[in-house]
Amino acid sequence: MRLQRRLRRDFYRWRFSRDEAFIVETEPVFANVEAGVVVVSQVHHAAVKAALIAIKSFIYQFGQVKVEILDDGSLTADDYSTLKHHLQGVQITPIADVELGRCPSGGTWERLAYIIKRSQNAYVIQIDSDLLFIGPLPEINNAVRANQSFMIGGPMWTDGADLAYMAKLAKRWGNSHIQPICEAHLDQIPLDCVDRYLRGCSGFAGFAQGAFRFGDLQALSEFYAQLLGDAVWQQWGSEQFASNVMISSDCGGMLLPWPKYQNYRFPVYEGGFSGRVSAVHFIGSDRFHTDDYRRFANRVMRNL
Repeated sequence: MRLQRRLRRDFYRWRFSRDEAFIVETEPVFANVEAGVVVVSQVHHAAVKAALIAIKSFIYQFGQVKVEILDDGSLTADDYSTLKHHLQGVQITPIADVELGRCPSGGTWERLAYIIKRSQNAYVIQIDSDLLFIGPLPEINNAVRANQSFMIGGPMWTDGADLAYMAKLAKRWGNSHIQPICEAHLDQIPLDCVDRYLRGCSGFAGFAQGAFRFGDLQALSEFYAQLLGDAVWQQWGSEQFASNVMISSDCGGMLLPWPKYQNYRFPVYEGGFSGRVSAVHFIGSDRFHTDDYRRFANRVMRNL
């Protein structure tokens, strides 16, 4: 059964790799350098075409934005040329140029540090390359107009949780993943600006202009590095938790309505996407458990 699942996933991945090339045949979009909304995406060489699908599909549903790409160190000269052609006006920054202060490196920490600083003078929307925007985005438009932070939540987490209650829950879970390990100490974090915890996903998140201080991110990082040790705190997923805390520090921060904005198959949603869903985050290899990602990516590309 495990071999069968792997073979099916490899087949769906191959089918998508064959189809994703069509994105380079779509019309370029203009990244408006004067826009007050900035889309940020950290991009890997193997995900350039997927990133174009994600960003172009967002612009198609939302409207003009400024686009800023973080090069994770793997982008080639051809990648730069492709991105600059399709996202005209795009700004590309190597992650080596991002100042981290007292935060870890790697694991998308550069992305979070960049966003927190960038949000001082613009509304910033973080978009992972494995996202597809397949319907209107009125909640995102409203959040931007109200300068309100947001992120994808889930059916169990639709509102903020009291810090002490969240810490008690996480302790009871006894989970070895870095996120619940950190959540078990939420009642001790040294940030007065956080009085409730929004549990969501950093793959698609909005950061209100002027709502965040880089010093708070550094203080949070220092606290957990001392509490857990550097080796634990630097595990993949610590940035996801830190992003949750930062958005929680915005008193207007919210979790987007689920399943209209969802992480694919968390849990499985049997209602069908068309006319019901605006954005789907196909997390990593979950894109290829079924053929849904390829089918909807093709639909998006036809729109473009």
